[in-house]
Amino acid sequence: MLRFTWGQTHLTLTFGFAAVLAAVFVFEPLQPAAAGVFCVIWHELGHLAALAAVGNPPAQVRMTVLGIEIRRQSPCGYARALAISLAGPMANLLAAGVLAFFPETQEIARLHMMLGCFHLLPVLPLDGGQALESFLSIFLSRPCAEKISFAVSWVLLVPMGVLGFLFLFSETPNPGLMVLCLYLLFYLVFGQRE
Repeated sequence: MLRFTWGQTHLTLTFGFAAVLAAVFVFEPLQPAAAGVFCVIWHELGHLAALAAVGNPPAQVRMTVLGIEIRRQSPCGYARALAISLAGPMANLLAAGVLAFFPETQEIARLHMMLGCFHLLPVLPLDGGQALESFLSIFLSRPCAEKISFAVSWVLLVPMGVLGFLFLFSETPNPGLMVLCLYLLFYLVFGQRE
């Protein structure tokens, strides 16, 4: 585990994150792997820009096997938390819209579009799930909003998991959706909540 401090922000890079990153570059061709990593960095920069815009710089950025986790310096209210949650996917969708106009960047535009849409799913811990929880917290008590967000996550994950399982037995088996569902299920059950 590597730890750095940049200003007031503590950066942590775990072995699991480094292993996943290395595996991406080993098992994928260089160009798509680099494009995918760039899309993820752009996504996180969207969150960081939103944090800076609301005057709440990150206290900690942890890069783990489960993904990149950004912790705020202090609570910022539900409306701002909603905007911060949506900033990453919106950065991807904006990039996709701009890059779609250029023939040489069509593939990276598709990657941005897929990443942005995936993170907008209202499933915890994705940005869409966090945005749903923040939105509900504006109108309902926090415990009630958490319960509803958790229930929505399960309601969406179960059919996605069944569909992913069926894709394993199709003419051209594709484990992608099943792997994503297992990742989300694992994080939903064992992931740390703020």
